[in-house]
Amino acid sequence: MTLDLNTLAQGISKHVSTCTSARFLCTTQASFESWFRVELVPILVELGIDYKTVSPDYTYPGTRYKADLVCSGEGGRTLIELKSFVSGQDANKKDRYPEQIERLRSLLARDASVGQVITFTTFQEYSPRQITTLIGRLFDPSQWSMVGPIPVVDEYPSLQFLIAGITKVH
Repeated sequence: MTLDLNTLAQGISKHVSTCTSARFLCTTQASFESWFRVELVPILVELGIDYKTVSPDYTYPGTRYKADLVCSGEGGRTLIELKSFVSGQDANKKDRYPEQIERLRSLLARDASVGQVITFTTFQEYSPRQITTLIGRLFDPSQWSMVGPIPVVDEYPSLQFLIAGITKVH
């Protein structure tokens, strides 16, 4: 099963808006990548992914690098990388994230068992211009389908997210 990026984005916003921690998550200038990693699981299950196929334990072949989440379905495995950017705190992330994105893209091209790769990127306290500039550096729109940037929760617009993905055409 491949995930529809629009449906995934809607699921994220819907789920987070029901969490009692949403206000803290969306208004605190901190990185909550691990929180999103955990909270993506019930969203994936609600979208039809079998809970037993979701794992935080995927190592890229021939490397020591791990993907944040992997799940399996009819269309092969889907790998998901998460990155949370916080204004003024991101120098190292901005250098490393392009490598992670390329690892995903390259794996999709090489590995027949991988049917889809997805990134989930958040931007805390970034201006629209900063977000647009960073997205332009990270994702080639001729390769990546994108949804966003949009607020994680509408009433707290300082935390935006972008879903980007590539689905293998069989």
